[in-house]
Amino acid sequence: CLMKSNRIDTFYFQDPNVVNLTQANYDTDKFLLKDGFRDYSSVTHIPDRAFYSANAKITLKNLNNLVSIGDRAFYNATHGGNAIEITDDNNKLKTIGANAFNSFKGRITLKNLNMLKSIGDNAFDGASNTSNVVEITDENALTTIGARAFQAFNGTITLQNLNLLEKISSYAFKEFKGKITLKNLTNITTIDEEAFNGAGTTTSVIEITGRNALTTIGTRAFLAFNGTITLKNLTNLTKIGDSAFNLATHADSVVEINGAHSAFNNYRC
Repeated sequence: CLMKSNRIDTFYFQDPNVVNLTQANYDTDKFLLKDGFRDYSSVTHIPDRAFYSANAKITLKNLNNLVSIGDRAFYNATHGGNAIEITDDNNKLKTIGANAFNSFKGRITLKNLNMLKSIGDNAFDGASNTSNVVEITDENALTTIGARAFQAFNGTITLQNLNLLEKISSYAFKEFKGKITLKNLTNITTIDEEAFNGAGTTTSVIEITGRNALTTIGTRAFLAFNGTITLKNLTNLTKIGDSAFNLATHADSVVEINGAHSAFNNYRC
């Protein structure tokens, strides 16, 4: 249940038992997040455009039973003090919609997303807070990372042991400004064009080893990638796009591929 308020500096609930955050952003004196109430364990869905272009402060924590975050749910929410924290110990969150956090200002913390199945196109595109954290590890659910999902994202992202993930979509991490750690992605078949173009820091790590699934590395896939690339045992790799590793110059990178390819312009290992 939403209520009118003269306050415009924070969102609040009137009813702590609400289970679906209703669109509240179109009228600046409708808000969510009741003063003093910080338990959102009953909230299961954040719908499409719930906080679209909201300019008031949003603080949502302890979303322990959240199942889905809709398309453009927090798109361009502009308050620098925003804070979204989801530590999914209950293994409920399954979907993050397209543009869900696109251009979001403030801090995003997502951890233990062990049942997350899909991250939509542009989901975190341009979310630029350096304190952002996204961790998805040791799970068998994630199948989709959409195009530009983390383009120009800042902060830290860790993806490990994702056994169902088969594709890194186009521009997925292009110009990602923080630290990326991707390890043990054993069933990846395709790294699309510009997936990691200009991404990462010198401490970023991408490792794909030990399985023979990878067949395609797209055009400019690792162009000017700043971190360490380790690709080994790629016996089924059949295609490497133009300039795939151009200017990826980290001294500790290792690429081992059966057969010769001409895509390594200015690549140093």
